[in-house]
Amino acid sequence: MRAFDGGGAGGTHLHTRTKGKAADSLASGALWRDSPAEVARHADIIFTMVGFPRDVEEVYFGADGILAGAERPPFPSQWRGAMRRP
Repeated sequence: MRAFDGGGAGGTHLHTRTKGKAADSLASGALWRDSPAEVARHADIIFTMVGFPRDVEEVYFGADGILAGAERPPFPSQWRGAMRRP
């Protein structure tokens, strides 16, 4: 994950369910966030790697999930109009 460690104007914000697994990224300058919602408040782009459907639901739709923290509509709704043919 070195490509994402700490770079960019706003830095790399990350959350994992097990903070210890992020130790290398944090040591390289990534910024820890306490929930997926908090990551969403600071991010323009979000990458996820989630294992099981229940986990996906929690990460995206839970009380502290990505959509709870998003201040603007998620990208699929923004792309929908652009994908229509004239």
